[in-house]
Amino acid sequence: MTYDAIIVDTMNVAYRTFDFTKSEPELLEKKKVYKGLVAAFIAKIQELREEYSPYGEMYLLFDNPTSRIDLQSSFYFADRREAFAKYKRDREKAPKEFYNSINLLRYYYMVCPPDYKSVQIQRLEADDLVKPLLNHLGPGKTSLMITNDMDWTRYLSDNVYWMPRWGVVQSRFDLSQDMGFPISEETIVAYKSLFGDESDNIPSVIPPKYKKHFPMLIAEFPDAYRIIDASKEDSTVKRYPMLTGLRESEAEKQMRINMQLINAIEVAQSHFELALVSGRDSKISKRLVESAVGLEVADESFVFGNIKRPREG
Repeated sequence: MTYDAIIVDTMNVAYRTFDFTKSEPELLEKKKVYKGLVAAFIAKIQELREEYSPYGEMYLLFDNPTSRIDLQSSFYFADRREAFAKYKRDREKAPKEFYNSINLLRYYYMVCPPDYKSVQIQRLEADDLVKPLLNHLGPGKTSLMITNDMDWTRYLSDNVYWMPRWGVVQSRFDLSQDMGFPISEETIVAYKSLFGDESDNIPSVIPPKYKKHFPMLIAEFPDAYRIIDASKEDSTVKRYPMLTGLRESEAEKQMRINMQLINAIEVAQSHFELALVSGRDSKISKRLVESAVGLEVADESFVFGNIKRPREG
């Protein structure tokens, strides 16, 4: 199957395509970058394009480099930062050369042809941008999300698929079968609020052994708020012993914190449209980046009379 659009979780794919901890950054235009990371990322995106969307559009969503981590002084995000200090703390450990590499990738796709589009909005993470992007695409368009971040699965639909592992495409139905419950925004928030997410340093409030009971629980109480309310009822806790621990004030507090961390931040559609950048198709700039990071560049020169010169772009 091919898709009208491929939606790339840029930071996620960068981590998955290249281990920068085993490489040394190199100087490029006064800044050090991981050339191998940039080259591997470009090659992977090209591979995905050719196989899954040869005639569609590529959307690359960029986190604000350290996103919410650096925003403790901002009143708008202070609650989220203060809510759980370890939230995505691993991003703080990434060296500046990694972020320089991500910035170079953003520049690269801004000089690619116009069917490559990029979005970055200050203070937001890539998953916050998915809903307005799907609205931008409109009904009926098919898309494939390239990420293994479960936060993104809340956006699965009859037309939206994801690739959690290279070459493995799942529909909402496929993932619902694997997880044992219908996949939706409400169920994913409830699931992660209860059981946490180690990759995001979000702690669980219920032991993992109870995951097998979650499908029955969510069928009766279809969102996180109703689960919290249900935990206050003796008759419900008797039927669902997994909720016993949630009756402790600290556990409920942590679950509400988890919900705050997991829920996407609403983005005005007009704001998103202003931030959406189409490639300006500068062939020379594109080739310069490719050459600088060690990618082979096709010879696109042409001959006019006896004069040979590169094509302009």
